[in-house]
Amino acid sequence: MGFSNKGGIEADANEAERQAREFRVALQQFLNQNSPIFSAMARRGIGTGDRDFYDLAARIGETAKDVAMLVVSMMEDVPPQRASEQAIRMIRPDIVEYVVEHWLAFDAPVDTALEARAIVAVLRLADSRFDFSPYGRGAQASPDSSVALTFVAASSLMACQTLPYDFRAADPAALQRRLLETVVDAAQENLPKMIVEGCPEAETRTVLQSLVKHFSKLMRAVYERETDLMVQRAATMDEEARRRWFETMDPVADIVRDFRERASHLVAMGTALAAKAGRPSAGDQPQAA
Repeated sequence: MGFSNKGGIEADANEAERQAREFRVALQQFLNQNSPIFSAMARRGIGTGDRDFYDLAARIGETAKDVAMLVVSMMEDVPPQRASEQAIRMIRPDIVEYVVEHWLAFDAPVDTALEARAIVAVLRLADSRFDFSPYGRGAQASPDSSVALTFVAASSLMACQTLPYDFRAADPAALQRRLLETVVDAAQENLPKMIVEGCPEAETRTVLQSLVKHFSKLMRAVYERETDLMVQRAATMDEEARRRWFETMDPVADIVRDFRERASHLVAMGTALAAKAGRPSAGDQPQAA
């Protein structure tokens, strides 16, 4: 007489799906909250191997978390410790961008209470009638259109970078393509690290779009940093020296190399932390049927 193990198989499948779902959510949250920090480090020329990199990143992240908690507590009119965790998670990526811009502009500690009050003052002026996206709920873009919009935005970002300064490229359009192709290639190369086997096509597409979006901003930061350095170096040369220098140097190769290193590091950190988030605790281990 045989015994069916159907219940155990279904339980294992459900547990695998739960872990995969939590992995994807945790990874997306990591990218949203840390990609701006990685871009800021690139803008400042702080490498992933520098001793200050992780201390600064952690400090910016903690500051953003504190500001987000204060903003939510003020909006909900509750003590900070009772602020909605879900609301904090929702606004934290935008707060990270805010704190990063403050750090880049002033390189000084953030007064969390002061900044939170300023943000809340603006939020209370917002009119929900204008909080509408043509691609939001009820008017979804097709999957192909959504992907196209992501790549158009990335292409536009590369164009915005190369128009002011193109390293005297013979073909500025080719430079834009090289940067965009580097971003897309890096996204495609890192995609398998961020999805599990059998991941639905729609979710795979979403992860790819997210990578392209975050990597485009990272490329922008790396490019801006290199152009700043290039202008500073060229300022001390006469025109003939500049011409010879540009003929022998390949600054775009340095940009691509720096970008790829930072992009890989961002994904490696994200996948490591997301894997921990998706792993069940000892008390939640699935039992053999």
